[in-house]
This record gives sequence, C-alpha cells and structure tokens, in this order.
Amino acid sequence: MMDWHTMSSTDRALTCVDILDEVFERVIRMDDAKADSDHRHHVGRRALAHCARVCKVFFKPAVRVLWARLDSVLPLFHTLPSLKSYDRNVRPRRTYHLPDQVASYEWDRLRTYAVYVKNICVGKAPCARTESFTRASWTSLQRLAHNQPICPNLRHLSWGMDEAPPDDLITFLGPSIVALRITCFAGRFTLDEYSWQVHLRILFRAVSERATRLQGLWIFLGDVMTPSQVTIPLSQISLPALRSCLLRCGKVTFSDLVMLSGVAALESLELTLDNGILQSEDIHCSLEFQRLHTLWVRHLPTSISASISLFKCSPIRSLYVHGIEYRDPAALKRMFEAWSYDFPSLQLLSCKICMPNIPVRPAGLLSSFLAPSLRNLSGLRAVDLYLGGIPGLTIDDSDIVMLSELWPLLKQLRLWAAKDETAGHTYGLLSLAALAKNCPHLEDLLLQRIVIRPEDTARLPTGLPLHGLRSLQVSPPNRIARHDYVTIRERIFPHLPHPREEDMEELSGLAHASELPMNVG
Repeated sequence: MMDWHTMSSTDRALTCVDILDEVFERVIRMDDAKADSDHRHHVGRRALAHCARVCKVFFKPAVRVLWARLDSVLPLFHTLPSLKSYDRNVRPRRTYHLPDQVASYEWDRLRTYAVYVKNICVGKAPCARTESFTRASWTSLQRLAHNQPICPNLRHLSWGMDEAPPDDLITFLGPSIVALRITCFAGRFTLDEYSWQVHLRILFRAVSERATRLQGLWIFLGDVMTPSQVTIPLSQISLPALRSCLLRCGKVTFSDLVMLSGVAALESLELTLDNGILQSEDIHCSLEFQRLHTLWVRHLPTSISASISLFKCSPIRSLYVHGIEYRDPAALKRMFEAWSYDFPSLQLLSCKICMPNIPVRPAGLLSSFLAPSLRNLSGLRAVDLYLGGIPGLTIDDSDIVMLSELWPLLKQLRLWAAKDETAGHTYGLLSLAALAKNCPHLEDLLLQRIVIRPEDTARLPTGLPLHGLRSLQVSPPNRIARHDYVTIRERIFPHLPHPREEDMEELSGLAHASELPMNVG
C-alpha cells in the first residue's frame, strides 16, 4: 500500500470521495448529451462499470452514481441468481420469472444495490417494453421484501401502466418517495371505465398508505380515461404532504374541479378546461383551493376565458395560460382586466396568444389593450408574453416605457413572437433606458428584436443608474449587431458580459423560447 506522504497530489485527489463523486457524475452526464436515444447511457454507464472494478476506492462512488438512476427495473432483478428468462432469442420481448422460493442471501444481494437507487423512470407502456415479468415474480418479490419498499432511498418514481393491476408499481412505493409520475396507456385489451377506476383506487390507496411524504404527483392519462376516473379516487385519500399535482388528460369539467378542491394541500395544478365548463348555474361560482399558488391552463378558447375566474378565491401567484385564442383587442382587454381583479397577488404571468382560423380584428398598439388591463398588477415580477399571429399588432418604445412604469418590480420580461413576425416589433434604446430607470431589479430580458437608430443614440438620457441586468436575448433568427451590443453595454447595462463573436451568436436567442424557465425568485 502506498504511503500517503509519498503519493502525488493526483493520487491523493483520487482517494477523496467528494472528488470521485464529482468526476463520476460528470462521466454519467456524458450520456445525457447523446442525441441517439438508442445509445443513451451507453458510454458513461459502461465507463462507470469499469471504474467500479478498478479498485476498492473507486467501487462505492462509482456504484453509487451508476445505480442512482434506472430506466428499467431489470438491473435490480438481475442481481437475483434465481431469475429465469423465457423466450430467449425467439422474439425481442423477453419474459422473466422469479420462483416462489428465493434464498435470503439473494435478497441481501439485491438490497446491497437497491439502497443506491434514487430515481426509477420506466416511462414506456408495459406492452412496449423489451422485458416483462410474470405476476408470480412480483408476488415473490413482495414476499421477500416483507411489505417493505424494495429501494429504501427511492425519491423519484416514473411508471407507465396499462390494463394490468398496479402490483409492480406498488412494490416500489415507500416513505422516501417525494415525486410520483404515472402514465396510463391504452392496453392491448382496453378496459372499461369501471375496471380502470378499480385499479386506480387500489393504486391511490397504496400511495396514501406507503408514500406518506409524497410532494409531487403527475398523472398523464391521454385518451385512456376521463378526468373523473382520477379526481374521484384522488379526492378520497389523504396526502398531507402533497404540494404539486399535474393532471394531463381530457378536458376537465366543473365537477372534476370540485373534486380536486378537496385535496387540501394542493399548491400547483395543470389542466385543460372543458368547453362546457361554465354552465349557466356555474357562472358565478368560485372554488377555493386553499393553498393553490400555481395554475397552468392549456388551450383557452375565448368562449370559456371567464372560466379562469373559478379560481379567484385561491391565492394564485403564478398563472400560465397557453393557447389563448385571439378574436379582437376588446376581448383580450376584458380577459386581462378580469385576471387583474381576480388575482391581485399575481407575481408571474405567462401567456401564449395564438390565432384561430377565422377572420379577426387588427390589434393595434399593445398598450391599448394590455397596459390598462393589468394596471392593478404592480407586484408582477415575471412576465412572458408570446404574441404570435395577431394581425396589425405593433409594439414600440412607448409600450415598453408604459409597461416599465406599471411593473417596477420586474425581474424577468419576455415579449416575443414567431420567427417571421418582426415587422411590428420596434424596440430601441429608449425602451432599454426606460427599463433601466423604472425596473431596477430586472435580470433577464428577451425581446423579439432590438432596433438601434442613430437619432435614438443622441436622445439617450445621461446619468442612468448602474443596472444589474445580466441576460439580454432577442428571439431568433434576429441578432444584435456587435456595435449595438457595445452601445447597450456601455450606456445602459454595464453588467452584461463582454462581447465576443460566440456571444453574438448566443444573443440571437434560444432555440425554443417557449421552454425558457420563468423565475420570480
């Protein structure tokens, strides 16, 4: 064994567990950059497996990173020598079977690796996976576990299920889980509504009994079930730690929302509203979600835009509404006015406005319908507006000046549209100067394009306060010319990065601006 005093600095570093953890984490990230999903996790995982065999010092850190995330439960089963495979070399899908009697030492071997598992993501439908396990295998595994979770430190569990009973998923539920994602697929033999409800009742009952610290629940139904098949059993269980619930399914009705309002700890909700959600008797109703602070609504036709008011008794601070159908500026103005009165504590507003396939009225200036409507929301800290396909819409320096005066606490501002919609967007130095003067906390700015005119440079006020803006983007394919960027940095935002050629490419915006994260700090 080498003496510590005679070892080189490199050798000493490789005996430090913290350094090894960081190195092996970087190795596993090599696979995430692979574009070819068929070979994802191939290079990095194989390298970590080799590292684990090099020496005892490398073994535990390498195994800890290697087993932290699994895309299949097959590696866990493979630690059991009793596992048998059927249909070998007959078809791509293999069936595995675990006998009733399994030696205790095999279970101890499985648990040696199971303690490292933090994330299991099995997103495919069972009928689409390359492996399957007999029902007796799960029964045998549950008997070995003595009703304890297989992976005692598992925190994130993502699972796809079809018509089969959810025994396999339940086997992994435990008190350490904080996030659960369930994707329901149409099985080879589509079950009726009653059978799906029975399976989900069993599953949700097990979740409430075993995953007692669950904070996030994401349910993706697709076209398999109606929302009521989830909202009814979900409202009948107790999940005291639940903070976030995402329900992506068919359109949610008023009765579904009534059921969801019974989940007292709900803090975040994403859904699609049914076109008939506002019946005559429900027009003046409102639902109280006591702790709901984040609401995502996908696809909002003008005919049901008033349905957002159903949540006016909830303490909404973050509102995401995508797929708003534009008809005319008056309708948009009424909608924004209603939001400003219904959600006075709003801090984050993200809207994506799109064009329906019918003739509509030209919009005119942005400030003519947006600024007066949102005047009451002076506490906004993040605003993201996608203004795509609105005919006749123009946004100039006067609009940005007015918005900067209305929202002095802004930390993030994003005004953008489609790639070919730049004619009506004419932001210039005066817009940037107004933001620097009126929004001292602004950190992130994304605009459709920036137009720098010589006369604006001459009119630029002097003595502007030193501003802390560190991120300036324009929507692609627009770019900021180098000399314009230098002018902006020297005269308005001195904390922007120094300009380089590669920076000028990056300033043309991100490839998918709709995926930019919003943050209110």
